[in-house]
Amino acid sequence: MYAPFFERTHESLAKKISAAAFCDHGYCPENYGKAKYGNVTLESAFIHSYNTPAVRLLRQVGVNNAFKDLDKFHFQQVTAMDHVLPAAIGGFSVGMSPLEMTSAYTVFGNEGIYQPSHAITSVTDQHGKILYTWKDQETRVWSKETVGKIRALMRQTVLSGTAKKAFIPTSYAGGKTGTTNNYKDYWFIGLTDKMTIGVWVGKDKPESMETFEKKCPTF
Repeated sequence: MYAPFFERTHESLAKKISAAAFCDHGYCPENYGKAKYGNVTLESAFIHSYNTPAVRLLRQVGVNNAFKDLDKFHFQQVTAMDHVLPAAIGGFSVGMSPLEMTSAYTVFGNEGIYQPSHAITSVTDQHGKILYTWKDQETRVWSKETVGKIRALMRQTVLSGTAKKAFIPTSYAGGKTGTTNNYKDYWFIGLTDKMTIGVWVGKDKPESMETFEKKCPTF
């Protein structure tokens, strides 16, 4: 939710937003552990994965506006039914595959430009004649200004936020953790200057893994 917000408002990471309890027409998401906070900076909300600020940002940006941005990634199983506030914290009916999610994050290592992931760049015959070459399909999703802010937030997340155990000593390392409704999915997307890596933990038949999270943290 942060990238669509920055793209439209150009606000700084220091902008304050409420992390208090939130309710809208019966939808009342909670922060992890049912914690309640006051006003926090966007940086603090991001690196600690507070839920209620993310939902507030989506409401401010507008659900339809945010999904116009998501449409550029061509997620295969995101439908009009998902155009609701819970989407801000992973409340999709089906959602994205690990490959789709990881591919979407590559834009933050490519100056805001998205290219669909592909396994084959070219095919040649036994004589070296090129039979097929992948043609780049570039789409600008975010401005360089927005990319810089998200990279700063992801970097701080591995320095002092929810992904600090994923820190590696390199020129740049950033990441974002995520947990979907009822602890059915656990995510981590890691980013360096050379690669983007996605990790998903879940079950083939989705069910709560809250006990797993407490006993075996991802990091």
